[in-house]
Amino acid sequence: MAVTPRAWTAGHYTLDLDGMEAGALKSFSGGGASAEVVQSAAGAGPAAMKSLGPISYNDIVVTFGPGMSKGLLDWITAASQGIHHAKNGAVEMLDNQGKEQRRLEWQRGLLTQISIPALDAASKDAFAMTIKITPESAKFVPRGGASHPAIKAQKPVTEANFQVRIDGLEEGCQSVSRVEPISLVSHVVRETVGHEKDYSLSIAQSHPSNIVLTLREGKAKGFRDWFQAFVIDGKNSPDHEKEGSIEIDRFQFVLSHLGIFKMTQSSLANKRDSVALVQVEMYCQSITFSAT
Repeated sequence: MAVTPRAWTAGHYTLDLDGMEAGALKSFSGGGASAEVVQSAAGAGPAAMKSLGPISYNDIVVTFGPGMSKGLLDWITAASQGIHHAKNGAVEMLDNQGKEQRRLEWQRGLLTQISIPALDAASKDAFAMTIKITPESAKFVPRGGASHPAIKAQKPVTEANFQVRIDGLEEGCQSVSRVEPISLVSHVVRETVGHEKDYSLSIAQSHPSNIVLTLREGKAKGFRDWFQAFVIDGKNSPDHEKEGSIEIDRFQFVLSHLGIFKMTQSSLANKRDSVALVQVEMYCQSITFSAT
């Protein structure tokens, strides 16, 4: 049976990475263990024999704002570039008085997903980034209630504080009012090592999500011209793909080899101001993260 820990109250946990504090987390989940049930051919009796097979550990999912450590941000940057380093780490769970209550420790975790929420020019919500860590092993450890050193509060950044850039489409990008959620997902391969219940992890391939933008129809001529040439006229070789980026505060996501494939009237039209909007969807060959 899987052991699934509950999500803890926001603002009461911190992240350590390779023994160094990485900053405060907004949310955290995962880290539980489960074993596969293996069914073998029936023995002397009529019932099949069952036993436990390999143990696996739930992905650890953490969400945080811009004020995290250089070590964590460098790890995310490397993973987005296809350089996957396994790291040890921990999530420290604190009570309302900042005293340590419980700790999740993991070993040889790979960063397997990087994602950001929808960005909306009308939003007042604080921006937060989410990563998923797939560990080779993990365990929850009770703590003695010692006071945790105070962590400097992060300066909030709203989801409206973003900027989109795509080569040759400057006018249209200036009128982008919404960016749908973006993710970079890496698929994991588990390889058995020695004992049948032991395994190691490696990354097989990474897949970036499509990029979906909403903008004013009156400013979309550049996108329409690109759609006509790229989709309708068939001029869609790599030479006709575009480069771009999305920036939010100190984070930048570089979008390489963008290819437009869909344009539709948006259902998010601003009824109050009667502003017609269009939604543009593009594939993306790679998404590279960096932080200043």
